[in-house]
Amino acid sequence: MSTRKAKVARTDATGTPAPLKAQRLPKVSAKIHEVMPLYPETDPSIYSIPGVLSSDECQKLRDYLVAQHPLTHVAHAQTKGIAWRDVDRVEFSCPELGALLWGAGLGEALQEAVPLEAGQQWAGLNSKWRVYRYGEGQGFGPHFDEEDTDRLTRYKSHYTLLLYLSDVRQGGETVFYKSRGREVLSVTPEQGLVVVHAQGHACLLHEGRPVGRGCEKWVLRSDVMVRPEAG
Repeated sequence: MSTRKAKVARTDATGTPAPLKAQRLPKVSAKIHEVMPLYPETDPSIYSIPGVLSSDECQKLRDYLVAQHPLTHVAHAQTKGIAWRDVDRVEFSCPELGALLWGAGLGEALQEAVPLEAGQQWAGLNSKWRVYRYGEGQGFGPHFDEEDTDRLTRYKSHYTLLLYLSDVRQGGETVFYKSRGREVLSVTPEQGLVVVHAQGHACLLHEGRPVGRGCEKWVLRSDVMVRPEAG
């Protein structure tokens, strides 16, 4: 099975990157989502939401994102302070994408199923997004996710959001660890599945295992934001 290569930036005859043609975000249908606590059993910090996007919606969104934001290969070895990584990725700002997914049922599902600390309320998704493409043998070593601040709204992040845009037949699991490297949860990427997990002091050590032979793993990543309650 051949793997699809990451799209690279187009250039003109002088080698200057050619401008990308603006396109509208693909449509996403509103749905009622079921939020499933994954770990731990009491006071969960990791949740899954199956079927946030259909297979067709995933494909159209992936094609759109790669056309608008070509990927760049990033790789570095394990060091004392940085996890090893091998990925094709891009980072970009798009508040409209956050509003699209939040308003299609994701926001309502999280607000109903996931409790927040007193004095906080949900504030949508970060305007900052990343697209990751992991090919055969590529992955992301054990690491923690820190909290972030949205540069547009100044809201703080509370959870990492991972939206899997492809199935992965072999490898590529997102694996969470407790103390002394004890594996407590392994999530197999499924097209349209969302996983949210706590950041900062509540974040568990986790990794993206290397993708298996002849496979690809596409992930759309952002953050779930909170703000102080009004009044």
